[in-house]
Amino acid sequence: MLTVDKLSNEEQRKKFLPQMMNYDKIGAFALTEPDNGSDAGHIKTTAKKVEGGYLLTGQKRWISISDIATFVVVWAKNEAEGNKIQSFLVEKPCKGFVVKNMKNKFSLRMV
Repeated sequence: MLTVDKLSNEEQRKKFLPQMMNYDKIGAFALTEPDNGSDAGHIKTTAKKVEGGYLLTGQKRWISISDIATFVVVWAKNEAEGNKIQSFLVEKPCKGFVVKNMKNKFSLRMV
């Protein structure tokens, strides 16, 4: 909730925060990538401005509760802002957004 509160616009805060407080919406945080782990300075995921929003391209890993989350805060380099790293709120389901559960990983049972 803190990420949504601090980094979203007013419209998003009004829409998501009350629903999160009531557990009607569940958020996940997507920073970690296959090749760079959680090193935010070296993420490869990009965001390109398109009609109606942004097109995100890339892969994330180890996103806890992503399978049950109703939205995900995805970190990407915004091409329109000189590759500045920014967060993008992605509601599920969303075209091109795929969640794959990793099987037989002990630490996932703890999450």
